[in-house]
This record gives sequence, C-alpha cells and structure tokens, in this order.
Amino acid sequence: MRRPVTRLAVALVLMVAFAAMALAQSAATTVYVTKTGAKYHTASCRYLSRSQIPMALGEASKRFGPCSVCRPPSLNATVTPAVPAAGSTRPVTSSKAVASGQCQATTKKGTQCSRRAKAGSPYCWQHGGEQ
Repeated sequence: MRRPVTRLAVALVLMVAFAAMALAQSAATTVYVTKTGAKYHTASCRYLSRSQIPMALGEASKRFGPCSVCRPPSLNATVTPAVPAAGSTRPVTSSKAVASGQCQATTKKGTQCSRRAKAGSPYCWQHGGEQ
C-alpha cells in the first residue's frame, strides 16, 4: 500500500521540478528592446533595424509588452500595452497644449491635432464631441 503513495509523491515532485525549470528557463530567454519603443522583440523582428538592446524575458515582460509582429514568448498572459492602438483618439495631457489653446485630440496618425480649440472647450470644431 505504501508503494502507490510513494510513486505518486515522486511523480508530483518531478512535475513541480520540471515546471520550475521551465519557468526559470523562459525567464532567462533573451529578447530585445529598442531605445524608444514600448515592446520587446525576437532577434529576427523587422522593428530592430536601428537599435537592439538585449534583455532577459522576465525583466522585459515587466516593463514592456510583446510585439504583435514577431510574437515573442511572454511570461504573463495579460500585458497592458504601453502605447494605445493606432487610430484611437485620446486627449493629450500636456499642460503646454492646454495653455496654448490647441486642440487636445490625437489624430489617426498619432500626433496632436494642430487646430485651435473652441472657446470653453479643449477640442476644435472637428473633435468637439470627443472626450
């Protein structure tokens, strides 16, 4: 009767050891980041043409999100993107722009709208209904 319990215990210990080794190995995997980017990449990603800074996957996954083009490995399943999706309009929180009377919306290109804001509103005539 003791043998099945011993085998079960050994199997459980081995499974835990293999899981710990796999996690440690994936955390030590090298990924690359750029000087100005908010994503981490594999060595063959096309976005690494100008700068490549090697970093451990564990550290990179804490500070950056995975690239959607090269799809590098990730440690955690839920990563919040540091940069909003292209095409989304969001207010820019620059105090310089607020003082200057410039529209606070972001264009599809990702730059701040260059129009003047309407009186009493942080947005121009085109972005007037957005918040």
